Amino acid sequence: MNFTLETAKMKTTTRRLALAGLGALMLLTSACAPPKIMISQGFAGDKSSQYLMRPAGSSDDQKMYNFYIRICDLADDASTSNCQDTLLLENVTNKPL
Repeated sequence: MNFTLETAKMKTTTRRLALAGLGALMLLTSACAPPKIMISQGFAGDKSSQYLMRPAGSSDDQKMYNFYIRICDLADDASTSNCQDTLLLENVTNKPL
């Protein structure tokens, strides 16, 4: 009876450790870069354009942002493909100089 109880405890501990390791791995891989935030979107012919911004860090109590444009091919069913991001402005702040 003790053997099966200890075996069950070991399996539970192993599962908890595996789940904790998986959770830590997911946290480390998802926190690589902040997400891009869409500001606006436009359409011209078979192309879609999106204006995006991403936090770039801070300097001297000023929040800095990077601005991108994403151009995609637009299909008849409104799905996008072949998207390319281009950095337009880097380390922009909203405070006057």
